[in-house]
Amino acid sequence: MGPTSFGRLRYPAAYSFGQCSKVLKTGGSYVATLLSVAMMTGMVRALFSSKHCRFVRVSSKRADLELVGDWLSDGLEVPIDSRHKIADLDAALKRQTNRGRIGRVVVDVSGWQL
Repeated sequence: MGPTSFGRLRYPAAYSFGQCSKVLKTGGSYVATLLSVAMMTGMVRALFSSKHCRFVRVSSKRADLELVGDWLSDGLEVPIDSRHKIADLDAALKRQTNRGRIGRVVVDVSGWQL
């Protein structure tokens, strides 16, 4: 099982339900926050499987965003380990999984198009 080619995203998640179903335990769930054709296909496939495929809708709440804004105004600093351009996403993902990483891995998505 390998990740999606990030040079040209075929679907929003790095792995599809089809890829993950091979390693999910019986009764296990695949959960994604972005709805796509691949995700809907996975949901249909899950109807005939002992595994589950779920979509979770997420959205920002005004109160949460205001709280984060207050923290930043009060001087909260988020440590940044490294910065990468979208073209170097593979390197960013590799760095993100590195146990020696200290801080966040930032990916600059300016100019990125599907």
